[in-house]
Amino acid sequence: MIIDARLNGLSISQLEGNNLQVAMDKIILGAAFITGCPTPSTDYYANHLSEEMITYLSKYGYDELTLEEILTALRLNTSYNLKQPTGYEIQPVHFEGACFHITFLAKVLYNYCILRGGLERKLQNFIEGY
Repeated sequence: MIIDARLNGLSISQLEGNNLQVAMDKIILGAAFITGCPTPSTDYYANHLSEEMITYLSKYGYDELTLEEILTALRLNTSYNLKQPTGYEIQPVHFEGACFHITFLAKVLYNYCILRGGLERKLQNFIEGY
């Protein structure tokens, strides 16, 4: 599922203009459908949230993720019994707040990147014959 998501589409850093805005809208709507968190109540709020999401993803190391990876991260967040490569269980991030926000997304993506990094190391070790 992580590999399929990674191979599906362009990374956030490769999206521009309207395509980037549409991707942010899909993340907000996906989060609402997957987690039940409310969407922004006004266009003004939604536009500013999208701008802040673009800034956050671009400046804090998540711009290499694809839209599908971010949606997969939100889906995986609803799962229990996910384990880090070290064996520790990853606890789902519970939504708190009046509307989808970047802090929630950041915590979900952090957990996803732990899983993704562990998978990348396993694949690399397999390729190298370890």
